Amino acid sequence: GNRALHIAAQNGHMDLLKWLLEKKADVNVQNGKGQTALHMSIEYDFYFQSEALIAGGANQKLKNNDGHEAISGIDGGKVGNEAWDNPVVILKAAEDDKRQIEIAFLALEKADPASLDKAALAQA
Repeated sequence: GNRALHIAAQNGHMDLLKWLLEKKADVNVQNGKGQTALHMSIEYDFYFQSEALIAGGANQKLKNNDGHEAISGIDGGKVGNEAWDNPVVILKAAEDDKRQIEIAFLALEKADPASLDKAALAQA
């Protein structure tokens, strides 16, 4: 089953996730389906939680039971415009936090305008 780290990552609970990492929770623990907390945070577009997990040592290449690497989410579909570090995904994940908003805008500034999903950007 899921551990506390999975639940925090899946639901975007940054404070709990950081606390668990500080308490040395196993960042690469897998549930019964082979999913790690990183699989979940990537899948549900929680960029800043994913960033914290990676900084905490999460193995981006660890595969779940379906053969999908953590960096591409639960079903392997988080690539291209859906990738965890796509500027639009980062903007959507930014909360009312100055640092997060600045990171999102910096990512947008660096992005190739032709590669951005304009409809998704308008919804962000």
